[in-house]
Amino acid sequence: MRLRLWKMARLAKEQGVNLGRQTGHGFSAAFDYEGRVLGAMDHFHSSDYAMVADLPAKGVRTIYSRCGDWFGWVSMAAFPLLIIRAFRPMTRTIMLL
Repeated sequence: MRLRLWKMARLAKEQGVNLGRQTGHGFSAAFDYEGRVLGAMDHFHSSDYAMVADLPAKGVRTIYSRCGDWFGWVSMAAFPLLIIRAFRPMTRTIMLL
């Protein structure tokens, strides 16, 4: 599977959408919301001039399509705080009774 084809299938699966990728001169493909290839055509190795694929009309809602990149942004915000805490000298408190 070509790299761009794999990326487009991953995108369709992440967002829960059906995706048709067309090109004038290259590799065209259609994917369903689970990332499966429903149809593909290579312009340079095919004698056909049209690709036909039945895409479902409805996709699904995924966690990624609802929340987006919030986990990545929170991780990026917390990383400097963790670095500062790791290099800060530790202080010990002694309790006297």
